[in-house]
Amino acid sequence: MRNLLLLIVLCLAAYWLYERYLNPGSVPAPEGMPTPGQQPSPSKSASSGFAMPDPVAWKVIERSDRWNVEIVIVALVDGTRWRVEARSFPSGRTIVSIFDGSRFVSSDPAVTAAKVDPSTQLRSVYQELNTEKPVAIDVRDGCSCWEFIDGPDANGAKGELWIDRQTHFPVLLVEWLYNGARVEEHCRMLKSDFSILGLTCFDTGNTAPMLDPFLTP
Repeated sequence: MRNLLLLIVLCLAAYWLYERYLNPGSVPAPEGMPTPGQQPSPSKSASSGFAMPDPVAWKVIERSDRWNVEIVIVALVDGTRWRVEARSFPSGRTIVSIFDGSRFVSSDPAVTAAKVDPSTQLRSVYQELNTEKPVAIDVRDGCSCWEFIDGPDANGAKGELWIDRQTHFPVLLVEWLYNGARVEEHCRMLKSDFSILGLTCFDTGNTAPMLDPFLTP
């Protein structure tokens, strides 16, 4: 179940942890944010397998016992279009990446679409989950979840993933990496009605942060 250990790409955090930390900076956000709490229905029931909701929006908070940095990521996906905004703390700088279905842009030229594409990566995770069975049912972050375990592999890396039994969406990933670092990634679905933001959130000319209210630990 290699994709579970690679959920760092689902949470879009490998770039932040392993390449560099971010510098301070911020841009005021416009009005008209999506609001948390309304959760889209999954495409399939538990009896017929997992599938990625579409459209879907989610927030990730990542913490590690090895790096003095906290990472918050918000991803919006609608069909082939997506927008990712990510901020690290304590630096506070936000990086915005957008794909409008044909063109990719990022406010940081070092970022590539392959690094931050939330749609392809999340779909691959669901495909992998459909080949595995949960090992337990437990409560994580207030949700009743199926627990999946991957590893440890030959290098000692392992991961535990909790999937919400109602929404079929990841709730928590705990990873033990090859160097012994422990990483926690907490996921929360957001309202996925993009009617307010639809004209601007997938516009590749709009790389100013617009999801600031959600980019908080």
